Amino acid sequence: MATYRTSRSIEASLIQYLEAELVSGGWSNISVEKSFNRVYDLAVGGASKKAVICVRLAETDIARGEIGSDSMIKNVMVLIDIFASSDGQRLDLKDFLVSKLIIGCVFYNYTTVQSGRSTSVNTKTADGRLRILNIDDTPVNFEVGKSELDVHDRYRHRLNLSISRGKLET
Repeated sequence: MATYRTSRSIEASLIQYLEAELVSGGWSNISVEKSFNRVYDLAVGGASKKAVICVRLAETDIARGEIGSDSMIKNVMVLIDIFASSDGQRLDLKDFLVSKLIIGCVFYNYTTVQSGRSTSVNTKTADGRLRILNIDDTPVNFEVGKSELDVHDRYRHRLNLSISRGKLET
């Protein structure tokens, strides 16, 4: 059995939260992934109106919790890329995500179990909240015509989140 470290648990907590909020918010045909590789392997747009959201941890700012202590406070930057099937879907989806993310979500510690070549989550335990300190809301513009872009990149949007657990870590 293995335990996710804090960074991986932040990604997993956010992915799980977004998946649940999309379902309860009535969104369908939208998947949440954690790498560009997975995103570009999936179909986006067209008649399916499928969209993909990619959640990635980018940078971590680590400060000492107290002078002379080994405890630390981490502020994490998380990038959320939206790969939509239309401009309208891009705008609606990013507004929906901002409204759900701004309130924060539960932070879980995860333990995994290995079975052959695959790993799966064995347990998850709530351990506080992820607090969203700031959201930077930016359309992605490649400065070329949409017809010249890969279908994944035609209606892109990025949310940059600054996140804190509000908790000392060791």
